[in-house]
Amino acid sequence: MRRKESPINLPSLHIAVYGCGFMGTAILKGLLKRTQNAGKQPEIKYTAWVRSQSSLERLQQELGEACEQVNCVAGGDVLEIIKPADVVILGFPPDVLFSASHVAGIDYAMPGKLIISLLAGVSTDQLVKAFGRGLGHEYEPERHYLRVIPSIGAKINDSVTLIAETESAGSKEQQVTAWIFEQLGQVQWFSESLMNEATAVGAVCNALMMVAVDAIVDASVAEGLSRSAALKLATSSLRSASGLMLDGGMTPESLKEAMSSPKGITINSVLELERGHAHPAISDTISYHGCPHLLPFRFLFDVNRLPAKWPTCVRKVSSNAALTEKKLAIFPNRSDLKAAEPLALARLPTSSILRSLLLGAFFSSPILFTPGFALLKKISNSPSRLLNPDQNPILRAIVKPLVYDQFCAGTNKSEIQARMSQIKSLGFAGVILCYGQEIQIPMSDSSALDQSHNTTNQALDQELEQWKKGNLETLDMLGSGDWLGMKLTGAGKQVTDALMEGNDPPPAFLDAMETILQKTILNNTRIWIDAEQQILQPSIDRWTINLMSKYNRGGGGGQAIVYNTLQAYLKDSRHKLEYQLQRAHQEGWTLAIKLVRGAYIENDIRSRIHDTKADTDASYNGIVRDLLSGTVTGVPTGPNFPKMHLFLAGHNAVSVAKASKLVRELQDQGTLKVLPEFGQLQGMADQLGCELLQHGEDAVRESGGEGVAKGGKKVVVPK
Repeated sequence: MRRKESPINLPSLHIAVYGCGFMGTAILKGLLKRTQNAGKQPEIKYTAWVRSQSSLERLQQELGEACEQVNCVAGGDVLEIIKPADVVILGFPPDVLFSASHVAGIDYAMPGKLIISLLAGVSTDQLVKAFGRGLGHEYEPERHYLRVIPSIGAKINDSVTLIAETESAGSKEQQVTAWIFEQLGQVQWFSESLMNEATAVGAVCNALMMVAVDAIVDASVAEGLSRSAALKLATSSLRSASGLMLDGGMTPESLKEAMSSPKGITINSVLELERGHAHPAISDTISYHGCPHLLPFRFLFDVNRLPAKWPTCVRKVSSNAALTEKKLAIFPNRSDLKAAEPLALARLPTSSILRSLLLGAFFSSPILFTPGFALLKKISNSPSRLLNPDQNPILRAIVKPLVYDQFCAGTNKSEIQARMSQIKSLGFAGVILCYGQEIQIPMSDSSALDQSHNTTNQALDQELEQWKKGNLETLDMLGSGDWLGMKLTGAGKQVTDALMEGNDPPPAFLDAMETILQKTILNNTRIWIDAEQQILQPSIDRWTINLMSKYNRGGGGGQAIVYNTLQAYLKDSRHKLEYQLQRAHQEGWTLAIKLVRGAYIENDIRSRIHDTKADTDASYNGIVRDLLSGTVTGVPTGPNFPKMHLFLAGHNAVSVAKASKLVRELQDQGTLKVLPEFGQLQGMADQLGCELLQHGEDAVRESGGEGVAKGGKKVVVPK
């Protein structure tokens, strides 16, 4: 429903835009244009925060001369623009809500301000929980959140802005919000339960307009009209028809009737569109996008430490240069993950399924595996051009699509980005890239790195610089909320020497890590340090703990930028966990762990590894149980259990099922202490990842499509 214009009686107003993308820029331009030409207005101060210098330059170019009236800030501490503001407009993309709400101290900076969210598909309840982590009840009355969806017309002061009716803001805050967006056009108030449907109307109309006008112009050009003339005719017709319906009181039916003459072009065009099922196709589009549980980004906010506290799953894809990971929310409404629908793998391309079947038969057959693996090893190590896939196109045509593409992200940036897009199109919503360069030391040759002492300093510096460059280039391919993984031995012989000898990190390595981590923070990404061989691991642990103690601080939920890796197949894994958690608790930083079973059994000391697979399973599952329930020896239990982050990597369906079931049980009891994330290597356990997605969709279908399962629990489809 539409309300009358909302006058406000404020001498001044400070508006800060947190993330100034297309819509944030459009709003700024519209406000500046309207308030410049209006009469008596509050004195308005504008501040805009963007993440990078390139975004700042784009914003300044968009604003033109009006940029002088806006304090534009690139990077740096976003709290500096939030603290003095009266109104904070959240203009960043919805999929970065997790990282945007986890800036250290932001949960204490938001109360007392009017927070206006432009994030489509994100409810006010989710916003309150995102930015109110760790706040006591005394802050509750000071929270003022409103969910607002402007249209693209905001840029030319012709927006129809949707505002959600909610109790998360008082009448004064609602008046201020309405006044701000009335400067940009019309305002419509809707029940929050209808906001997604109302948003879909505008979105689908925009999409329909773009597709229709594009098709009409192309066809007109093919018939002989100039493109500029065809475009002007098409857009003018749309504007005229819109005006007749908006201001002339006509309906689509009456407009169609008035414009259709016997045997005329209009009525025949309508009939031709109907024959192509245009009407039901458009209706279905509204029905799809109007369902909040079907929005592709929605699950991120219901998962990542927000209302529906369910674990997140990340799947990993390896590459010589990078490992890609895909992330999904898990909402299995059943405890038995093996009971998936037979269509779980239908989301995968047929070629991927056939390739998995072929490789599965190969790796599970002793007759095929032994000679086949020997051949692959010879190909990978042979100096012969004939056996080099990069130089032998016939061999490459066999090895790359059959083996490499199954497990690897790509050989260059374009291939990796294409694979990342493919992963997201399957329903997964995030990626992790790992720069997969490392040095492996045969246990039979303890002097394997003695040659490093004879290597020139220039060569050592080049190794480190190459590793640094590779990680920075990998970071460039990541988006906000994604991950970077690394192996420290990839930094070269000098660093590996220091790890073997138990020395402190070389200064040049620390400088490289500082550069990588600063860019990681700027990109709102995270890093995990992979485990390596036992001869190196004590130093890797020590170096990583020092990095965590420096960077894993702040944030209401305990900020975690750096993750260490814990190998459950080692007999001392629990002691390592207890030591690291105790130290983090005592020193006031957040422990972040990636838990794996182990990957270096051939090169590790066998006596330090659990004697049986059952022992390793018990170790892995026991660590998960104690962390989720907060019962680790040596640290406070119950509500005082230390803040920590946990990433569960593995392909064992039983362990995943147990962990997922335990999360649900502990959440129901209100005793869940750690929210885990899950991961598998790409090309391995695809069935498990697809089953998790399928279970989420099944849960919504069982709830009747309302997004609420039995007992009132919220269900969100991992799309």
